[in-house]
Amino acid sequence: MSLRDEAASNLVKEITATTPTRARRVFSKWRKTEHVQSQMSGEEAVSLIISSELTKSQYKILRDTAISHGHKLYPSYETVKKAKFVVYPDGILATEDACEVNMKALLLHTASRIVASVFIAPSIEK
Repeated sequence: MSLRDEAASNLVKEITATTPTRARRVFSKWRKTEHVQSQMSGEEAVSLIISSELTKSQYKILRDTAISHGHKLYPSYETVKKAKFVVYPDGILATEDACEVNMKALLLHTASRIVASVFIAPSIEK
């Protein structure tokens, strides 16, 4: 039996073996405790969309479903669109037939993203 199972078992014993109002008080206390929900950053959402090959419509359905279940995990698509501009390098020239990126701009962008991730990563772990 794991520690969590044992704690749950002890809680059930306490609720059922003590006064009749004990269960109500325990439940009331549990409801008042804050359940921390965190929201994905825009960059995390962009990463999810790219790795899962989600369309805009699929992402919105996923987000709306999570919200309807009381979870604000996914940021709005507007936030995702803003994050895309940060993730992609400047100077992309795209046509119907080809896409070109200046090598210097690409390397500068890649290096700056790596440096930024090194300085951001420790703050995420806290």
